[in-house]
Amino acid sequence: MYRYVQSLTLLRKIFVPTVLVIFLAAALPPYFLWFLGELVSCVDDAACTVQHNILGWGLVFPLTVSTLLTLTVFAMLLRIGAWMLFELSGQWSTQSIHADMMKSVFDVRTTFFDENPSGRLINRLLGDYGVLRIGGVVSLGDTTNGLAEVLCIGLLIMLANPIAGLLIIPVVMLYVALQLQLAPMLSHSREIRAVKIGEALHRETDLIEGRTIFRLYNKQKNLLDRIHKPYGDSLNIQLFLNAWGMLWMGMISAGYAVIVYAFLIYGLHAGLISTVLAAVIITAVFNLNSVFFGLAWDMSFLGETASHARRAFYMIDLPKETEEESRIGRTGGPAESELSGDIVFEHYSMSYRHDSPLILDDLSLRILEGKKVGIVGRTGAGKSSLMQALFRMVYHYDGDIRVGSQSIFDVDIHSVRRQFGVGPQDPYLFSGSIRFNLAGELSDVSDDRLREVLRVVGLDVDLDANVLEGGRDYSVGERQLLCIARLILLDKQYILMDEPTSSLDRKSDEKMQRLMNTVLADKTVITIAHRLESLERYDLILEMADGHLLRQGAPVEMMSVLRKQSVA
Repeated sequence: MYRYVQSLTLLRKIFVPTVLVIFLAAALPPYFLWFLGELVSCVDDAACTVQHNILGWGLVFPLTVSTLLTLTVFAMLLRIGAWMLFELSGQWSTQSIHADMMKSVFDVRTTFFDENPSGRLINRLLGDYGVLRIGGVVSLGDTTNGLAEVLCIGLLIMLANPIAGLLIIPVVMLYVALQLQLAPMLSHSREIRAVKIGEALHRETDLIEGRTIFRLYNKQKNLLDRIHKPYGDSLNIQLFLNAWGMLWMGMISAGYAVIVYAFLIYGLHAGLISTVLAAVIITAVFNLNSVFFGLAWDMSFLGETASHARRAFYMIDLPKETEEESRIGRTGGPAESELSGDIVFEHYSMSYRHDSPLILDDLSLRILEGKKVGIVGRTGAGKSSLMQALFRMVYHYDGDIRVGSQSIFDVDIHSVRRQFGVGPQDPYLFSGSIRFNLAGELSDVSDDRLREVLRVVGLDVDLDANVLEGGRDYSVGERQLLCIARLILLDKQYILMDEPTSSLDRKSDEKMQRLMNTVLADKTVITIAHRLESLERYDLILEMADGHLLRQGAPVEMMSVLRKQSVA
C-alpha cells in the first residue's frame, strides 16, 4: 500500500493544501449547525453577531440568513474542491502504474503467457488497475475525509468537556488496533474473492472463445454453472466482510456515544454548556455512528486496494526476459551492433524454462551466409525452437550461437532481434492502411517503391486501402504476400520464415521461389517447411529429430529420403 501511495506523484505534491481543504470541509457542517442554533436564539435581534479569534485574527459574522446561505455555498465549494484536488489528481497519477504494467508484460519471457491464462492477465491489466485508478484513490480520499470528520467531532466535544473530547483518541486507537488484528483475515478473504472473480473471468473467456465446442458436446450448463459458482462465492465473501465490519464498528461508536451523552447531561445540569452547543454536539455524535461506519467501509476498501496493489506491482516487478534467459549469465552487450557472417550453433542446448526438459540438446550446425536453408522434421522435432533460439525467446541452457565471430548473447537482445526479418506461419496485419503495414517506421520509403514491391510479389492493392486489425478483411494468401513484401522493404540480411507458402496456391508458390533467387538472392534465408517441393531450389536442407540434427544435405540428396519417410 505504501508503494501505491508513493506512486501517486501529483497527489503527493499537493497533499498538504488538499488535507487543509478536506479539514475545512469537515469542520464546516458542525459550525453550520452551531451558527444556525445561535441564529435561532437571537431571531428577534437584528444586530446579533458572532466573533472568533483565530491566530490573532478577529472575525465577526452577522447572525443573518444571508450569512447562513454564504456558509452553505462555501461548504459546497470546499467539498467540490477537496474532491477535485484529491481524487482527480490521484486518478491522473495512476497512469504511470498502468504504463509500467504494460511495459513489464512486454518485457517478460515468452513462456509467461503459456503459464498465465488470458482471463487472469486481463483481470490484472484491467481489473486490478481499474480498482487502483478509481476505487483505490476514492477509498484513500474517503478515509482521509473520515478521519478529518472524526477529528472535528472530537474538537467540538472538547468545547463541552475536554475529557470527553480526548476520549475520541483511544476510541480511534481501538478502531485501528481492531482493524490491524482483522487485516490479515480480511486480506486473505479478499484474495480468495479476487481468485474467484478471476476464475469467473476465465470461464467467461471460454464461453466467448469456445462456445461452438461447448454446444457440440452439449456442455453449456456445465460451463454456466462454473461461471455462476465463483461469482456466488465472491458475493458471499463480500457479505461476510461487510457484516463483520458493521458489527464491531457499531459497538465502538455506540459505547463512545453513551460516554459523551453522559458528559453532556452533566454539563447541562451544571450549566457548563449552552443548550445550542449541546444540540450541536448531540447531532454530531449521532452522526458519528455513520462516520465510523463509513470509515470502516473505507478502511475495508483500502485493504482490498492493498490486495489489488500487490498484484499490480507483482506484474510491474516481473523479471525481464533477459534476467531469466540464460543459465550461463551472458545476456548483455552493445545496444547497437550489426551482425554479419555465418550462423553457427555450437553445442547449443535450450528449454522453455529453467526447470523444463531440454528441447534442443547439444545442437551443432552451421548456416552459411547468403544461403537458403530449409528445416524439416516431425512435430516436436525442434524446428520452431531453433528459430526462437535465434530470437533469444527461450531459456539458454548451454553452448553458444554465433553470427560471424560475435556471440548473440554478448549483444543487446533488441539489437539481435533487429538483425532478422520474419515471415510467420500465421501472417498478421496491423490496423491502418496498406502503406502503414508495408512501410511502418520506414519514413524514407516512397510510394513508388511501395508499389514496385507490391508488383514484385504479385499484388494489386491501393496503398490507402484500409486494413482491419489482424488483416481479417484480406485472405490468408494476400496477408502472406503482404508480409513478404514487408520483408523485402525491411531489407534484413537474415530472414526467418515459418511455412511462408502454406497459404499460397502453386502459382504464387512458384513466384515465391523466384523471389528467393532474385530479390532475396544475397540474403540468408532459414525456412521451416512442410511442403518439400518449396525447398527444391534451396541450398541446404536440415532434418531435425528430438532436438538434434539428424541429417543434412542438398535438396537433390534429401528429397527422396524425406518423401519416403514423409518427414515434413
